[in-house]
Amino acid sequence: MKITLAAALCASFLAAPAMAQSDKATECGIQADLFQLVADLRRDGKRKGRALRTTRAALTDTNRKYEAAVEPMVEYIYAVDKAQLGDDVRTQYLEQCMAAQ
Repeated sequence: MKITLAAALCASFLAAPAMAQSDKATECGIQADLFQLVADLRRDGKRKGRALRTTRAALTDTNRKYEAAVEPMVEYIYAVDKAQLGDDVRTQYLEQCMAAQ
Protein backbone atom coordinates (compact mmCIF):
# COMPACT_ATOMS: atom_id res chain seq x y z
CA MET A 1 0.00 0.00 0.00
CA LYS A 2 1.36 3.39 -0.92
CA ILE A 3 0.58 5.79 1.84
CA THR A 4 1.44 9.07 0.20
CA LEU A 5 -1.72 10.70 1.55
CA ALA A 6 -0.80 9.47 5.00
CA ALA A 7 2.69 10.90 4.65
CA ALA A 8 1.21 14.23 3.65
CA LEU A 9 -1.14 14.08 6.61
CA CYS A 10 1.63 13.95 9.17
CA ALA A 11 4.44 15.58 7.23
CA SER A 12 3.08 18.96 8.21
CA PHE A 13 4.67 18.30 11.60
CA LEU A 14 8.02 18.25 9.81
CA ALA A 15 7.56 21.68 8.29
CA ALA A 16 10.48 23.32 10.12
CA PRO A 17 12.62 24.57 7.23
CA ALA A 18 16.00 23.89 8.79
CA MET A 19 15.28 20.48 10.30
CA ALA A 20 18.38 18.32 10.33
CA GLN A 21 18.15 15.01 8.47
CA SER A 22 18.67 13.07 11.73
CA ASP A 23 15.77 14.97 13.34
CA LYS A 24 13.60 14.21 10.33
CA ALA A 25 14.51 10.52 10.54
CA THR A 26 13.59 10.48 14.23
CA GLU A 27 10.25 12.21 13.64
CA CYS A 28 9.42 10.06 10.63
CA GLY A 29 10.24 6.98 12.71
CA ILE A 30 7.87 8.06 15.48
CA GLN A 31 5.08 8.68 12.97
CA ALA A 32 5.77 5.38 11.22
CA ASP A 33 5.50 3.53 14.53
CA LEU A 34 2.09 5.08 15.14
CA PHE A 35 0.90 4.13 11.65
CA GLN A 36 2.10 0.56 12.19
CA LEU A 37 0.25 0.38 15.51
CA VAL A 38 -3.01 1.47 13.88
CA ALA A 39 -2.53 -0.93 10.96
CA ASP A 40 -1.84 -3.81 13.37
CA LEU A 41 -4.97 -3.01 15.34
CA ARG A 42 -7.01 -2.99 12.14
CA ARG A 43 -5.53 -6.28 10.99
CA ASP A 44 -6.29 -7.76 14.42
CA GLY A 45 -9.95 -6.92 13.89
CA LYS A 46 -10.20 -4.05 16.37
CA ARG A 47 -12.90 -1.51 15.64
CA LYS A 48 -11.99 2.04 14.69
CA GLY A 49 -13.02 3.47 18.08
CA ARG A 50 -10.86 0.93 19.90
CA ALA A 51 -7.91 1.73 17.62
CA LEU A 52 -8.34 5.42 18.33
CA ARG A 53 -8.40 4.89 22.11
CA THR A 54 -5.51 2.41 22.05
CA THR A 55 -3.34 4.67 19.92
CA ARG A 56 -4.04 7.70 22.08
CA ALA A 57 -3.26 5.66 25.20
CA ALA A 58 0.05 4.57 23.63
CA LEU A 59 1.27 8.14 23.24
CA THR A 60 4.30 8.99 25.35
CA ASP A 61 6.02 12.26 26.18
CA THR A 62 8.13 11.74 23.05
CA ASN A 63 5.23 11.39 20.62
CA ARG A 64 2.44 13.31 22.40
CA LYS A 65 2.85 16.16 19.89
CA TYR A 66 1.19 13.87 17.33
CA GLU A 67 -2.00 13.55 19.37
CA ALA A 68 -3.95 15.77 16.96
CA ALA A 69 -2.89 13.53 14.06
CA VAL A 70 -4.09 10.29 15.67
CA GLU A 71 -7.74 10.62 14.64
CA PRO A 72 -7.01 11.42 10.95
CA MET A 73 -4.40 8.65 10.97
CA VAL A 74 -6.95 6.12 12.26
CA GLU A 75 -9.58 7.38 9.81
CA TYR A 76 -7.12 6.97 6.94
CA ILE A 77 -6.00 3.44 7.88
CA TYR A 78 -9.61 2.32 8.36
CA ALA A 79 -10.66 3.84 5.02
CA VAL A 80 -8.03 1.88 3.08
CA ASP A 81 -9.14 -1.50 1.78
CA LYS A 82 -7.94 -3.98 4.42
CA ALA A 83 -6.47 -6.20 1.69
CA GLN A 84 -4.16 -3.32 0.71
CA LEU A 85 -2.56 -3.09 4.14
CA GLY A 86 0.81 -4.70 3.71
CA ASP A 87 2.68 -6.42 6.50
CA ASP A 88 5.06 -3.52 6.94
CA VAL A 89 3.14 -0.26 6.89
CA ARG A 90 5.94 1.24 8.99
CA THR A 91 8.56 0.86 6.26
CA GLN A 92 6.23 2.17 3.57
CA TYR A 93 5.32 5.20 5.65
CA LEU A 94 8.94 5.83 6.62
CA GLU A 95 10.01 5.88 2.96
CA GLN A 96 7.26 8.34 2.06
CA CYS A 97 7.94 10.57 5.05
CA MET A 98 11.67 10.72 4.41
CA ALA A 99 11.02 11.59 0.77
CA ALA A 100 8.67 14.45 1.71
CA GLN A 101 10.25 17.88 1.74
